[in-house]
Amino acid sequence: MKILVAEDNPIHLDDAIRGFRNASIEVLTAADARSGLEKLEELSPDGVITDIYMPIEKGHFRCGNDNEPCGVAIALRAEQLGIPFIFCTAGHHHGARYQWITDVAVDRGWRMVDSSIFGGNADSQESGEKDWVEAIRQLKELIESKKEPDVRDIPRSA
Repeated sequence: MKILVAEDNPIHLDDAIRGFRNASIEVLTAADARSGLEKLEELSPDGVITDIYMPIEKGHFRCGNDNEPCGVAIALRAEQLGIPFIFCTAGHHHGARYQWITDVAVDRGWRMVDSSIFGGNADSQESGEKDWVEAIRQLKELIESKKEPDVRDIPRSA
């Protein structure tokens, strides 16, 4: 099984890789949205775990030091390709800046693992860690459910 992890923070990325260590999974990594989209297209992973806010390209920030919600582009493309994905974030996604992402995720049935609700500080609403174990668990669940045929898709004999 191949999983693409799109994460711009090197500490979070190292944590993700450690989370996969005990699983027999090949981990592909991308540190920005452009490389995430390229690897999604070229390497056809079985699943994707993506951060939400990251740069378009490494070292490229459009709004001062804030990243853009480029993980949403990765999610949309994964959805188009039929590849299961999970958002894994440490940003509090119930504030004004994040609410539209939560709304889109709910409307489209996307899954989001947001660890900030368990440990973010009041100023940044950002947790120091991400819940990679839960993101991996949920992604495996999505991948397995995709492998099981839907009984509605099985042709019936006349």
